[in-house]
Amino acid sequence: LAVVLGLLQYLFFVGLLRLGAGSKPEARRLNIPLSLGAAAVALMWFILCWVYRGYTRDADPGLIGSLPAPTAVMVYGIWFVPLIFVVIYVTMFHTAVYTPEDAEKFRKIMAAKGVGSGGSDEGSHDARGEKG
Repeated sequence: LAVVLGLLQYLFFVGLLRLGAGSKPEARRLNIPLSLGAAAVALMWFILCWVYRGYTRDADPGLIGSLPAPTAVMVYGIWFVPLIFVVIYVTMFHTAVYTPEDAEKFRKIMAAKGVGSGGSDEGSHDARGEKG
């Protein structure tokens, strides 16, 4: 049961990452990288569960480096493999999440509301909310 619940938790997080990218056609570029990242995280989860199961059965489980096997998998696998999602986000942000078209649309919306462009002082306020 723990294996299934842990896997569902990871899939839920990946689903939220995909949902956060939106429904525009550019966001579809994230499907394959996020799926591969989810597969890598799921694989590490299964490895952790398998190693821990063996660890609880063996009288002399041994060490990986200076750590017990489940701890080593947790530190070197479960902690680092999700960095795949950071790499995906950083490398694909401007092509799949916030495109130049989105930035232009945002600038037009802000201009229509009377708020200045990002580079000027127009519309800026200080900490008390006073225009300055």
